[in-house]
Amino acid sequence: MKEVLAESFYVRVGNLSDALTFFSDVLEMEIEPFDTHTYIATSKDEVSIFLSEKQNEKQTNQIYLNTSDCIEQYCLLKANGLVFTQVPSYQPEGLIAAFTDGYENHYYLVEPRKYND
Repeated sequence: MKEVLAESFYVRVGNLSDALTFFSDVLEMEIEPFDTHTYIATSKDEVSIFLSEKQNEKQTNQIYLNTSDCIEQYCLLKANGLVFTQVPSYQPEGLIAAFTDGYENHYYLVEPRKYND
């Protein structure tokens, strides 16, 4: 894995209404319409996730979200019922936790760190 470089991700979801609730209520992201089939979920650090039931040529199922405190975010999200596929662990890129959204999309909370040997 690598430090987040992208500022936006195109993500296909199976049910847009459920996805909007998940991104708004669980991930606490701002939601606004983009077009008739797509909504944008924006995080506090200005990462935008374009959500749609339609396929997009730019879509990905690997979404990286930077955080200043991975353990705090992990605990808050877990307390809200989110099930993680990876507890926070130290990787070469930093502290990382992972979860999925039920539509085969994989999300990584990344607290970037620079380690000295």
